[in-house]
Amino acid sequence: MKFGNSLPNLNGGLLLGATLSLQEMNNNKVDCYGCSMYQNEQYSIHKVLNAWDAKNLTWENKPAANAVPAAAKTKWMPIDGGYFQWDVSSLVADWYIQPDSYHGVAVKGQSLRTFNKLNADRSVMPALQIRYSPKPGAPSGIANGLQANSEKGYVNLQWYSVPGAKGYKVYLFNGKEFEEVYSGKEAKWSSLGKALWPTKEQIDKGEYSLRKDGSGTDLSDKPGFLYQKLAAVGRDQDSYYFRVSAFNDYGETALSDELKLKMSDTSAPEVPVNVNAESELISNFKLRWDPSSAGASYNVKITTESGYQVFSGTTDTASITILENVLTPRSSYLVTVMARKNGNYSVFSTPVKVTARKQYDAQLVGGSQPVSTQEAGTAAYMRIIFKNAGAETWTNGNSLKAEGISFEVPLADGEAVKPGEQKTFEFQLPSNVPLGTTPVKWQISQRDIGTFGDALNTTLSFADRTVPQITMDSPGESEFVTGKVAIKGSIKDYQLSKYTVSYGAGTAPTGWNRIGEDTQLPARILAEWDTAGLSQGVYTVRVEAEDASGNKAVLDRVVKVNYPLPPPAPPQVNIITNKTAELTGKTEPAATVTAAILGKAYNTTADSAGNFIMAIPVLNAGTAVSVTVKIADVTSMAKTLTVVRVAPDMPTVNAVKNTSNVVTGKTEKYVIAWVKIGTKEYSAKSDAYGNFKVTIPVQSSGAILSVTTKDAAGYRSAARTLTVARAAPNIPAVNQVNNKAALVSGKTEKYSAITVKIGTKTYSGKADGSGSYKVSIPAQNSGTAITVMAKDSAGNISAPAKITVIRVAPNMPAVSAVRYYSTSVTGKTEKYATVYVKIGTKTYSSKANAYGSFKVYIPKQRKGIKLAVTAKDSKGNVSAARAMTVY
Repeated sequence: MKFGNSLPNLNGGLLLGATLSLQEMNNNKVDCYGCSMYQNEQYSIHKVLNAWDAKNLTWENKPAANAVPAAAKTKWMPIDGGYFQWDVSSLVADWYIQPDSYHGVAVKGQSLRTFNKLNADRSVMPALQIRYSPKPGAPSGIANGLQANSEKGYVNLQWYSVPGAKGYKVYLFNGKEFEEVYSGKEAKWSSLGKALWPTKEQIDKGEYSLRKDGSGTDLSDKPGFLYQKLAAVGRDQDSYYFRVSAFNDYGETALSDELKLKMSDTSAPEVPVNVNAESELISNFKLRWDPSSAGASYNVKITTESGYQVFSGTTDTASITILENVLTPRSSYLVTVMARKNGNYSVFSTPVKVTARKQYDAQLVGGSQPVSTQEAGTAAYMRIIFKNAGAETWTNGNSLKAEGISFEVPLADGEAVKPGEQKTFEFQLPSNVPLGTTPVKWQISQRDIGTFGDALNTTLSFADRTVPQITMDSPGESEFVTGKVAIKGSIKDYQLSKYTVSYGAGTAPTGWNRIGEDTQLPARILAEWDTAGLSQGVYTVRVEAEDASGNKAVLDRVVKVNYPLPPPAPPQVNIITNKTAELTGKTEPAATVTAAILGKAYNTTADSAGNFIMAIPVLNAGTAVSVTVKIADVTSMAKTLTVVRVAPDMPTVNAVKNTSNVVTGKTEKYVIAWVKIGTKEYSAKSDAYGNFKVTIPVQSSGAILSVTTKDAAGYRSAARTLTVARAAPNIPAVNQVNNKAALVSGKTEKYSAITVKIGTKTYSGKADGSGSYKVSIPAQNSGTAITVMAKDSAGNISAPAKITVIRVAPNMPAVSAVRYYSTSVTGKTEKYATVYVKIGTKTYSSKANAYGSFKVYIPKQRKGIKLAVTAKDSKGNVSAARAMTVY
């Protein structure tokens, strides 16, 4: 029998039991009061094992049935009763577990009886009765936090019982799926004390599973931390998700709908950071910090630096404004902030120092000022330090301003003095400070509001106690003058009242004649004196000056009027040393200066101040130099000087050719001769006769050499400069040669013949029209010395260029002779190198031992066969090939 093509859908419900009922035909005895009851064991119910078709069913193609009965006897029934019932609950449970195994039942009997199949009365038709309870509804519950700042909580769940259930299971979403966390009879469950949830440390280690062994912790108030690790989608980060099921002996219901429980927040909010005074202005003193988290409130505490609390308050925003009467300008305070949220709280933040300020304020730090009476016209030095105690930054609109004199020191363009910073004003007072005693008050000023803050009160005293300063540049003392003479000079004074210029006869005149006068500070010419008509003789020129304070000064100058011109005075000549390359000194303006040196004359003209500079050769110590000057065809007596030794004399140096590797010459005995070429220096000591020989690298023609000598005291001579002369081609330039190269290349004179010498062997080539050359050579071992020379068409041979072969790979292997009967190739190379023997298209290899010896097995070869042997080091560098011929 089969009851339809599929079992009825229980919609995830709980199977309670199943009964198979059959009614015997024409036997309506169902039940009776007081009848004797029994369990019929003549008929058993069996599970049909394969599909069958009722329309085509025959005895031959009947389906197989399980030999073990699903029900061996009926339920209790009246003796001779016609209504048979079997308990097939287990069989039906199996069908629900494996729906594909549902093929109906077979009834096997020990006697023949007939049961109703079709009947107008449905109550007597064969029936399979299945009893079930619906799956549980979604549980209800509540989530509770543990104590503040614990970061933990718990849930309590409960649900309606399911008829026929023996127990219930609770499933918790673990970030991936719903995982069973409870199985029992109670229709309620609590997570408290179960330590189910993985700890943060376990999660950090990658241990994400629920800890059903109790090794975890109470539920986190932030389950989303685990959800994120497991990439859960569509789950609230602060909520847990639960489902329940019911079970009995026949199985388990489907899971109920989800219950989402939002966990109370028990995490301490983050400690506020970046606490700062957005405004330190005392009338709008505002503190601000970065928000701890959304919805947080804050406790703000302000103390003095000594710890005395001056303010404690709360705010729901990440800022607070402090009333003006709480704080004192220029006072520093410590501010700390604590965050609160949902009953949780952070620690107080690290104290931050702030200062209450007026908008504009300046605090005097210190300074220095003149303490005595200053001379009139001098610029006295002062130093004043102010601290910006206000809330506004000082810029170039601010200055240090004096009250009492007209003077201020502005801040420079771009300069900024921020609140709390100091500014040091260092300055000189103006030279026009009034004479006498002047009270001066110094304050910081702002162009729009005027002065503010502390003031420095000073007293400045100035007096004129200096007589006028008279100078007379010309005529000079006892100077010969004639015609119109300009009296040149200057008068300096703080408050000149007047000056006069006069002359009188003799050196101590008894009477004076006025030349000129003025009440203003003069230009360079004080007056002009016309000497025409004056008798030849000695006269005195007098300049008198007086200032407003009564200070007087007089300057007399004796001159000779209308005498024939005398020769000019010998020039003043500065010392000449044996390192000097110029002659300097002083004489009359525009005079012609002549120096006689070793039979040669050198000339120059003095400038308008009489100074002269003349280029001369560097001279040896003891050389005599004679210097004269000429003015209006009148020549002075000679000034004779001797060249002073301050170092060894400049050395004498022999010519140097481009084939030379020494510089020779003569100097003082036992001094060090130095040859400088570019940035490099070479040296040697002179002998007892002063001869020296300094070894140098061979230089190209045209190279500049500078030769000096240095004595035992460390004094160095002037430099002798010479140019290297050509005697042959320059030393060839040679490119680097490695131990795989088969040629030497480089640059030399065009068309030169090139000779390359390696040991006793010589190889040659020729440079092209641009001087480039290439000479073929056998591959050489690293460290091999190579010499390269160039020869021009005249047969002149350059100095040799010497290079050393560098290693870029193992050296070419040394290979023993290979005979036609040899089965190996042996030789020597670098230790542990891999040796390859190439014969035609085939290659054979082996590794050298610690001594570099190698043996590579090969097939026997015919005479005349060519072999190429190479070596490769551990870095993959391959040597040049050694060519061998089998013989």
